[in-house]
Amino acid sequence: MHYMNEMYAATVLLLCYSGVFAAAEALFRFGVAREFSRKFAHVFGAGVTMLLPFYGSLLLAGIFGVLFTTVILAARKYGFIQSIREGPTAYGSVLFPIGLTLACVLFWNDPLALLAGIAIFGLADPVAAIVGGSFGKIHYDISGPKTLEGSIAFFAASVTVFLVVMSFARVDFRIFPLIAASAFLALTEGSFGNGKDNLILPAAGAFAASLFL
Repeated sequence: MHYMNEMYAATVLLLCYSGVFAAAEALFRFGVAREFSRKFAHVFGAGVTMLLPFYGSLLLAGIFGVLFTTVILAARKYGFIQSIREGPTAYGSVLFPIGLTLACVLFWNDPLALLAGIAIFGLADPVAAIVGGSFGKIHYDISGPKTLEGSIAFFAASVTVFLVVMSFARVDFRIFPLIAASAFLALTEGSFGNGKDNLILPAAGAFAASLFL
């Protein structure tokens, strides 16, 4: 029975992930900007991953991590998924499944922290990119181009995600740890450019959440 449940979960999750890829590709093929199709895949790919602690297993998370890293590397080489294509020096799409898998390995036994970390990665990171790309005026570069406006947006989005998670989990509201964790994550995101933050942020978000959730 457990084996059948695992197979059922794997099938459903695989269909969900495949649907995200297909939808992102369709958006791009119908003329949506590649930057938007990449962010679409980012948000909904992370959203599907949030189902893993409820319906999957750590083994399944590892299998999906290896599978999609391989698929994205192949797509990068042969160009068969245009909607998430990046420049030659950016590896965000490749590091995306690796970062999520790393977070699952490190925080599988703390599902609330894991979910918070994935949610922050899935939402705050695209918000920062959109705000920074659209309104950014103050630029800085530590290991890749960033904007102060984008970092502020990341901080605000992190605070919002933490508040929602705390509300659903009925965790006592503590303002200082929430602000400190969000500031730490904004600094982390700002320190890693060219997609390298995709490797760090899911685990960093889960770690920050684990300290006060």
